[in-house]
Amino acid sequence: MSSPSIPLEILDTIFEHATHLNPRGAPSLSIVSKRIQICVEKIMYRNLIINYENFGYPGMTLYQKIMPTFRKRPASFFATYVKSLCLIVDQSVSSCPEFILAKCTGLRHLGLWCSPAFGTGTWILPLAPTLESLLTDRRIFREVSDSGVTFPKLTYFWLSTQHYLPLPLLHWAPALKDVCLDMYAAPYWMDDIETIMSSAPTIKSIVMEVVDDEIQSMHEWMEARLPSHVNYEAKPWTIDRDDFDFITYWIEVLAKLLA
Repeated sequence: MSSPSIPLEILDTIFEHATHLNPRGAPSLSIVSKRIQICVEKIMYRNLIINYENFGYPGMTLYQKIMPTFRKRPASFFATYVKSLCLIVDQSVSSCPEFILAKCTGLRHLGLWCSPAFGTGTWILPLAPTLESLLTDRRIFREVSDSGVTFPKLTYFWLSTQHYLPLPLLHWAPALKDVCLDMYAAPYWMDDIETIMSSAPTIKSIVMEVVDDEIQSMHEWMEARLPSHVNYEAKPWTIDRDDFDFITYWIEVLAKLLA
C-alpha cells in the first residue's frame, strides 16, 4: 500500500512557514525539490535588506554574499520575486545598487540609504516604474527625480534631510498621497510644502518631523495654507542624529505599508 500523499498546496504552506521561522536555514530547504526551491525562494527574495557591513540584523545579507547570485541569475528571477528592497551604500559598494536595481523591475518598495561621506555624483538609477513607496535622503531623491522615469503607482515617500537641497517638483509621481519629511528649521519646510502642494495635487497627508521649537509655528502655518482635504502633522524628531538606524526604521515603515 502506498503512503498517502500530502497535497501540494499544504506542502507549499509548510515550507513557507519553515522559511519564515528559520531564514538562515532556507537555502538548505531549497534543495529538497524544484517545487520547494521555487516556494522557498519566493519567500527568501521577497524582502531583501543588503548592507556593506554586518550589523547582525535577521534577514540581512551583505553585498559580497549576494552579488554572485545577482550576476548568475537572470533578470526575470529578480523581477518576479523581489518586491521590497533596502540598500545601504558606501563608497566600497557604489556600483552595486545600479546593477541590483536594473534587475528588480517588479519592485514595489525601496529604501536607499547612503553613508554621510558618500557622494552620489552622477548616479543613474534604473528604477522600476512599479514603485509604490520610497524611503531615502535628499541626495538620492534628486537622482530619482532626474531619472526621467514616471512612477504612476508611487503613493508614499519619506525623506531625511541629511543635507539641505531644494525639494524637486513631483510631477513624476502623479498618484502621490502621503509624504513624511524629516526636516530642519524654517524656512526650508515652508519651501518644501509649497513645492509639494504645487506639483502633487493628489496629496492627502503631510507629516513633518522637526525641532521642537518649530512645531507650533508649523501647525499655524499649515492650518492657514493647506486645503481642508490635506491632513497634516508636525511632531518632534524621532531620529537620533548621531546614531540613525535606517534598517530598523525601514522595517517599521515597511510593516505599516504592507499591513
